[in-house]
Amino acid sequence: MHIVLSSLVAHIRAGRLRLLVWAVIVVAVVFTAIAVLTFAVVPSADRWTDVGAVFTGGAFVFACIATVVALVAYQQSLRRPRLVLEAKDGIVPRDAEKPWRLGLTLRNNGEVAARFVAVRVTLENAEFKRVLEGEAWHLGSDSHVLQWEGGGDTIIHPQWEHKVPTIYARVTLSDQATKVPATVEVVADGIRTVTDRFVAYVEET
Repeated sequence: MHIVLSSLVAHIRAGRLRLLVWAVIVVAVVFTAIAVLTFAVVPSADRWTDVGAVFTGGAFVFACIATVVALVAYQQSLRRPRLVLEAKDGIVPRDAEKPWRLGLTLRNNGEVAARFVAVRVTLENAEFKRVLEGEAWHLGSDSHVLQWEGGGDTIIHPQWEHKVPTIYARVTLSDQATKVPATVEVVADGIRTVTDRFVAYVEET
């Protein structure tokens, strides 16, 4: 349903832009025709005065249309992606040699596509010991931080979901830790940082 509504809104906006273009063409044709008729019919003494008045009116109308076009363009420029994060954290193994899987999904609830998406995960009460699969994730500023950068190849269209590569890593827990709070930050081109927190629980001994 959201996809249908989004598509309908996009078509309506595209129709408005086409309507403005046609309005400019029609106004140009009408004022040109009036100027030609005025030049042909009006006596020579008043001809240039009347033609000047016609073109002055046409310039005012074009200025009004240009203002409307600028407002529409400004409204389009304000549209932004709106990313929502979903985390599937599972259970953190107490044994540092066993891997922990963390799945993240991003959904774009905005009206335009999200590009250059990146994600940073920061753990409390635990440190990333080693990333086991692939090179999608890499350590950040310290061992508590893991980062993924989607780059230009990652595009999340409006009302679409994108699964971030699964974190598959070994984690070292602080002494007696029973849960691992985590902060997830998501950035993309043209939006403010989206921050979410969740708690992953440590397996019982």
